[in-house]
Amino acid sequence: MREYSWDGRQFVVTIHGDGGWWENVKLLWRYGLSYTRTNSLVKETVGNFLKMYEEPVFPWKSLTQTAMDLDLIPATSTPGSQFLTTHKIGAPFSSEVIQASTRVNYASNLGHIHGLETMVAMSTDGAMAITGGNWRIFHTMIEKSGSNILTETAVTNIEKIPETRTWLVKAKKSNGEILEDEYDDVIIATPYQFSNITSQSIKAPEKIKYNDLHVTLFASPYRLSPKYFNFDKDLVPDMILTTLPTDYDQESRKVGPARFWSVNILRTLDRKLENGVMRREYLYKVFSPTYWTDEEIYEMMDLPKDSNALTWSYRKLWQAYPIEEPRSTFQEAQLDFGLWYTAGMEAFISCMETMSLSGKNVAANVVEGWTTARRNAEIQSSKLL
Repeated sequence: MREYSWDGRQFVVTIHGDGGWWENVKLLWRYGLSYTRTNSLVKETVGNFLKMYEEPVFPWKSLTQTAMDLDLIPATSTPGSQFLTTHKIGAPFSSEVIQASTRVNYASNLGHIHGLETMVAMSTDGAMAITGGNWRIFHTMIEKSGSNILTETAVTNIEKIPETRTWLVKAKKSNGEILEDEYDDVIIATPYQFSNITSQSIKAPEKIKYNDLHVTLFASPYRLSPKYFNFDKDLVPDMILTTLPTDYDQESRKVGPARFWSVNILRTLDRKLENGVMRREYLYKVFSPTYWTDEEIYEMMDLPKDSNALTWSYRKLWQAYPIEEPRSTFQEAQLDFGLWYTAGMEAFISCMETMSLSGKNVAANVVEGWTTARRNAEIQSSKLL
């Protein structure tokens, strides 16, 4: 069973099983045209974006111009709440379902995330994952590229060499060794503000604000408490998304009475105890805007602090999601001749797939530049002959 959307006081909508045809009928009955209009709007908006993957749009020179050409600026330039209202999609569907999705995917309420990212948050049907972690996709890409990989090595400085139109890159290994080399093209494939790269030659790309996301993983033999969630059944669902209650400021940036963005069971575990007995445990994940304490975990389980309910826990604070504020212009990929940047895409759409697309686009533009330069050199050479 899956629960969808807890407002900090009660569950406002429930989806059982995998959301089959009967669940769709119930959603249609509860939300009417807002449900069907959302499906149509997601299909239309995301469909326009998908044109960026293929010719004649790909590869593009300007992300801003491409967004204009694909009629995506109306979506990026307005908050999700306004974008939905414009398309006659309103409460309770927007608050109970769509906002629950933007909160779990981007830690943002509808008033503070643009319309395009709102549509992306609702287009997760058919999502897949790689066994062992999605990082393996990119690790395999690097391995198959035949590139010279330097792990535990941080780029510290990038400077232009005007005479040769190349770039000098300096890096420092974890053992303190300093490396430097000269390159025709340099691609910065991380948000520049987090890179710690210094440069007298680079005009720093636009700084994008990111949300602080606290991720709490923990294992326990106990399920979450129905009492905590004011739930009238014996078993609390495996996944709980959250939203704001109707009497709360719907334009707020805050998480609201729920205090967390989402909690879910990742999988079950079998732990061998000291007496040799195998015990079933649950591995949980909590997304929250603030540090989620052991006391709050015990509260969610309605257990005393000395109950030894936690057998393992791990916490991480990171800037997982950019704050997708409405905007109509975007950081361009080419910072200078031979200098490229992929993270401008983050303010447009932020996910692994779109950052991969941004990298693919930069690579295509680099190769196109090499091809053009070679062709011009051959033409010039033929003229001299």
